[in-house]
Amino acid sequence: MALSNEEKLLKERIRHMLTYKRMSISKIAEGDETLRVKLGRQINGEDTSVQFSVLYMLLYMFPDIDANWLILGEGQMTKTTDHPRIYNHNEANGSSAGGSIYVGTSTIPYPVQALLDEKDKRIAELESNNKTMRTILDSMTAGTRKQ
Repeated sequence: MALSNEEKLLKERIRHMLTYKRMSISKIAEGDETLRVKLGRQINGEDTSVQFSVLYMLLYMFPDIDANWLILGEGQMTKTTDHPRIYNHNEANGSSAGGSIYVGTSTIPYPVQALLDEKDKRIAELESNNKTMRTILDSMTAGTRKQ
């Protein structure tokens, strides 16, 4: 059975969400081999639809993920407003199907957006670490200047 375009896009959004959350199917299944196989087949399989129970589980595990975005591809990925509006390529043309997302005027494929989100998180972590290291260095050098 071939999947519809909407089902393929749903799977892309799930994979994007898992990348954003730094989660894997193995982490979600936590040693439950049956669940791991079920999730792998539904999320990564070419001919298997995602069941309602899997969608429900994911939305329950990640309450900050917007159900409209995950299921329909409408609105933002998270319920907070600190992320750019993400919607399907053809939404601008009055259709809800498409394989890319729009952020402002740019079309960004989901895997690329996930990498950009990861890069932004890493930059923020590095900036925080840099600030901490500068504070430590300043306090250490201030003690040597007094002597």
